[in-house]
Amino acid sequence: MLSIPRGVAQLLLGAPEACFKLYIFALLYPEGDMETLSASSGLEKNQIMSACEWLCEHGAARIDGNSFILLAPEPAPAAESAVFEENGLWTVIGSLFGERQLTYNNCRTLFELVEFYELPEAVLPVLVEYCIAKHPKGRKLPISYIAAQGKLWAQSGVTTLERAAKMLSEGEAVSEDISGLFRIMGWKRLPTAPEREMYARWEEMGFTFDSIRAATAATTASSSPSMAYLNSIIENLASLSLYTPSAISAHFAHRAEDDKRIKELLRVIGARSLAISAAQRALYESWRERGVPSELVLFAAERAAAGAKTRFSDIDAILNDWLSRGLLTPEDVEQHIAAQRLEMQNTIELFSRAGVRKGISAADIKLLKKFTEEYGFSTDIVLYAAECAYGLSHPLRSVDKILQRWKERGISSLEQAEAENRAFFASRGTAPPYLKRENASDNIIVHEL
Repeated sequence: MLSIPRGVAQLLLGAPEACFKLYIFALLYPEGDMETLSASSGLEKNQIMSACEWLCEHGAARIDGNSFILLAPEPAPAAESAVFEENGLWTVIGSLFGERQLTYNNCRTLFELVEFYELPEAVLPVLVEYCIAKHPKGRKLPISYIAAQGKLWAQSGVTTLERAAKMLSEGEAVSEDISGLFRIMGWKRLPTAPEREMYARWEEMGFTFDSIRAATAATTASSSPSMAYLNSIIENLASLSLYTPSAISAHFAHRAEDDKRIKELLRVIGARSLAISAAQRALYESWRERGVPSELVLFAAERAAAGAKTRFSDIDAILNDWLSRGLLTPEDVEQHIAAQRLEMQNTIELFSRAGVRKGISAADIKLLKKFTEEYGFSTDIVLYAAECAYGLSHPLRSVDKILQRWKERGISSLEQAEAENRAFFASRGTAPPYLKRENASDNIIVHEL
């Protein structure tokens, strides 16, 4: 004959149909596991799970591993609660909650810490007081919070009041801080044992709670930050020897400013994405550490964009070139570019006057600089020498030879060069080759040769 406690029967009258069916089959097969109950009752798995949750929530059953266990005592508050009220332990625990009245199920949940997890009864009031003090809701905290903390204590081997007191003295700060950290991060759950170990390791590394709180500023880069993500941030800070809250805050303030400017550079060069990579951030940090002015970096980005270069590394290549030339400001670069432009124009003019028809290379510009810097001639003398070499087989070589001869003779002005050129051809009794040029320069006195 099946016997159902009155309180349970009353409960089942208002329960979903699957709950009633599951309860009856659990009575018929008290040794059956969840799979057996599912097979015998004909209920679907999701129905079984929903019914289990409902019955457990209303105190009619509990789940232990894969076993579904009915709670035989009738949960009548007056009769059942008296069992706990008569116990001095529950009087002490009840007083810790002040005016809050614990239900039978509340007391049963706490007692399971003693019955199933072997937490000593003497430690239970200490646990409750500890949890009330730590939880933001105080005496209105959920009993499940105490149950979760109690399981952690039991797993940690708390067996005496002395051990509980020692655990409190050793772990109170960590518990408080990691709980505070969870509130800051918006994580509405209890820290796991590995997370507590992780937090303890951070403290061993030299980080205080305030330091860790400062480090959470970097978690805004993630849509769903975790303890593992925060751990990577902490380890990176340790590698940079940043341990104090002020140093960490300054580091992230610099980083925020860097990111703002990096995105500006990415916009300038027309990058497809504004997402900042670790390599881009490392490049920017290297520029800052080398003392490169931000306006010079921006100018380099503009030059890269002008040359249709859209990679962040292109900015670095341009900066390295400028810095190797001692160009430290945009003004320096502008002057350098103007000088390069003038060198190109003068080289074009050199080719034109010498009758050279080919593309201009870096070697050609270098040759012009040889004439002006190494030989020390002004541009107008060099261009006059180019006119003198017009029509020769190798005009540029001839310009070089002409200028070498003039240098040996101490020529320093255009007038001296013209006179020397006339005297040279007069001594040889030959006409200058540039006479064949249709548009010779007026500076060449052809008729006086």
